[in-house]
Amino acid sequence: MRIKQILAAFLFTAFKEAGEKAAKDINVSEIKTEFSEEFKDEFTRECVKNAKVNSSTSKAERYCSCMLDKVMTKYDSELDAGNMTVNDMLELAESCI
Repeated sequence: MRIKQILAAFLFTAFKEAGEKAAKDINVSEIKTEFSEEFKDEFTRECVKNAKVNSSTSKAERYCSCMLDKVMTKYDSELDAGNMTVNDMLELAESCI
């Protein structure tokens, strides 16, 4: 269980960083109503960077791809996903670990 919490914390950090970077150049009237390629790339990059601390690069890539798919399935947009909590992330991570 401790590994799942660590990975979820790393992923939560990656998610927040991806959202912040994607939002820097967007004013409120331009908030995405879906998931941009920039967001997906940044999410994956940050997730893999953090997840490979405890795993091989290939396992980190598989985990992060799975998590991105789960996030995009559960949430309608970057804005909607921005409300995700660590507990939400843990629930999504269960089937990716």
